Amino acid sequence: MSKIRYKRTKNEHEDEKPLPMNEVTDEVMEMKDMNEPSTSTDIEMSEVSTPSPQVIYKSQRRTSCYLGWAVLSTILLLSVITIAILAHPKPRYLKWCCVGEYEKAKCVNMSKHFGLNGLRPKMECIVSASPEACVKLIDQDKADAFTIDIPLLHKNRDILFPMMAEEYKVANRDELSVYSVAVAKKSDIGANMSVTSFQDRRACIGSWPLVGGLLANMSGRVYHSKQCNSIRDATKQFKASCSVDKSNPSVCHGCRDVISKAACEFEQYKGFEGAIRCMLDSTFNAIAFTTNEAVFNLIENNASVFGNITKDDLVLLCSDGTRASLDNYDTCNLGLMPTRAVVVSSKIRSGSDVDIPFELIELLHVAQLYFGSHSTRSFNMFRSHDHTDLLFKDSTQKLAPMNIFNCTTKTYLGSSYMQLQQSLSCSNITTVPEQTCYLPQYSSNL
Repeated sequence: MSKIRYKRTKNEHEDEKPLPMNEVTDEVMEMKDMNEPSTSTDIEMSEVSTPSPQVIYKSQRRTSCYLGWAVLSTILLLSVITIAILAHPKPRYLKWCCVGEYEKAKCVNMSKHFGLNGLRPKMECIVSASPEACVKLIDQDKADAFTIDIPLLHKNRDILFPMMAEEYKVANRDELSVYSVAVAKKSDIGANMSVTSFQDRRACIGSWPLVGGLLANMSGRVYHSKQCNSIRDATKQFKASCSVDKSNPSVCHGCRDVISKAACEFEQYKGFEGAIRCMLDSTFNAIAFTTNEAVFNLIENNASVFGNITKDDLVLLCSDGTRASLDNYDTCNLGLMPTRAVVVSSKIRSGSDVDIPFELIELLHVAQLYFGSHSTRSFNMFRSHDHTDLLFKDSTQKLAPMNIFNCTTKTYLGSSYMQLQQSLSCSNITTVPEQTCYLPQYSSNL
C-alpha cells in the first residue's frame, strides 16, 4: 500500500510540498487508500451481528408466556372478587317499627342524621297501626325492634326480648325502675281516705293491666281461674273509674262527663300522665293510679296542667294505709316495675340476622352520644315535635344496655311486677329469680 503525506499550511494559496516519507509531526494527516480494507471496521461490524432464528423464537415465546400469565392472573383475580361479592350478603338494614305516621317521620329524620354521622347499620322505618301490630311484625321477622310499654311486654314475654331500657330522671335521681303510686289532692282526702278505702271515689287509672292486678293483690281475695275477672271486681270498688282502654270499654265511662264507649277516644286521659290529668280535672274525690315518673315529669315539664295546684298540694297514698309526700315514693308506693324497653324477637337467629341484637345496642349506644338528652344538635333522639313520646319517652335521659347473656324477659320484668300480673290472672304466685339484667355500671340506678 502506498502512503502519501501532506503538510497542512496556514496559507491556503501556498503550494503544498511533498514531505519526506519518514517525517512525523503533529500537523501531518495520514490518508489511507480507500481500496484497502479496514481492520477496525471489520471488528466493529462483527460485534453487531444478526441474531439467529432460534434466539428470536425463544424471545417471542418468553413474551407470549408473560402475557398469558398476566391474562390468566387477571381472570382468576376477577373471579375471586366476583365470588366474594356474591357469597358475602349485602349490608342489612335495621328495621324499626313505628306506630303511626308521626313516629315514622321522626324515624326517617333520625335515620338521616345517623347516616350523616356515619352510624351503622342503616335504619329502615316500618309503619304500623298500633304497638300490638309492631309485636306481630317482629314475630313475623318483618321488623327488628321498637320501644314497648311494660304491660304489652308482659303479655308477649315469650316472643320478645329486652335489649335496652329507658332511664329517666325523677326528682333529680336517675331511675331504671318506676314505682306504681296512688296520688290524690290533699283537699279531697278525708280522715278515712286511703289506698284501701275507695268508697265514693273516682279511680283515674293509667294502666288496667297494672292497676287491676294491684287492686286484686291488695284485696287479698283468691279466685279460681274460671271465676277470675279482676277488672270487673276492681271497678266495683269505686264509684266510677276512668281509663282510656279500648280493650275494656266498660272502664271508660267515668272519664269526666263523657258517658259511652266514645270516652275511650278521650286521649287527654290516656296513660299514666292522663290519669293525673283525670284526677286534677275531677269534680269529686279522685285517686290517680300512675307512676312516680309521670308525676314528676308533668310537674317539671308541663306545670300548666296543674293550674294553681303545686306539688305540696298532692299526697301519696301508701299500701299500708298511711300517707306521704311525693318525694317519698321509694318508701310509699304500690309496687315496682321496670321502665319501657327496646325489644327484639326472642327467636334463635341465623344468617345476617345473627348480629342484629348486638348491632342494635351498638348503634343506639353510640347514637345517644351524638343525639342524646344533653345534645345541642338540631336533632334529639329523646325529644318529640308535634306530638309526645315518639319512638322514646321524652323524659328519657339515656338508654341502658342489657346484659343479654344473664337476662330473661321475666327477670327484666321483676318479681314485683310478675306477682301483680299473676294476681290479675288469678293464677298461683310463682317466684321470679331476683337478679339484675343490667351491666354493673347501671345497677346502682335501680
